Amino acid sequence: MTIVNRQYNYIFIHVPKAAGKSVKQHLTRYTYGNIGRYRMQLGFALDALGSYASARPALDRLLPRLAGIGSDAQLRNYCLQQQLSSGAHLHAQQVCELLGEKQFSAMFSFAVVRNPWDRCLSAYFYLRDKPLHPLHEAASTLSFEGFVQAMECGDIPHMGQQALWLCDKQGQLLVDLCARVESIANDMARVNDAIGLRGCPFQARTNVSEKRDRSYRKHYTEKAADIVSRLMQLDIELFDYAY
Repeated sequence: MTIVNRQYNYIFIHVPKAAGKSVKQHLTRYTYGNIGRYRMQLGFALDALGSYASARPALDRLLPRLAGIGSDAQLRNYCLQQQLSSGAHLHAQQVCELLGEKQFSAMFSFAVVRNPWDRCLSAYFYLRDKPLHPLHEAASTLSFEGFVQAMECGDIPHMGQQALWLCDKQGQLLVDLCARVESIANDMARVNDAIGLRGCPFQARTNVSEKRDRSYRKHYTEKAADIVSRLMQLDIELFDYAY
């Protein structure tokens, strides 16, 4: 779920497969009270359900619009108006539009980005580990090279470049800070300073899908690396990543 917290005056844009769960856990722990924390955790679960359902039309039609439950009221209303199945991964441009440019600019906005090659590998293992996910079967029957080939051919939906979540239509970054998975502890200390948190250390959680050899290069063939270079070219250039 995208987080808009007016008390601490921040916006968190959750880019898929870039430490979002760890960051949301940190933010809900330290910037919400008990009731607010419960509402947010409920919202996270319902957004995840909505994401799964959106890829299954028969199920999606049966479910009420759950997106944004537990979140900021303005964000929730936007999700309802747009008939979104999930508010988990709203783009910065969408949040800017729903809040208005003046309000968006007045709040501290941030996101976390990740090395594109590592992120694609993380998505692969994530899908293989989630039996209920619509893409689980496809990921489970493919090698990693086959998985990125299927992404390039369009047989598996493209997970999307991170820049699409964070830039406006002219390609300009909208958020104030892009933290990096590779330096997450130091970068989240900068976030803490920006939103007024003191003595609240960030602790990264580990997804089940992340319990693999941490050197992503060991999983790549030259062909797979080249495919990701093409698919994620904008991210590589904008965030200055290298294989």
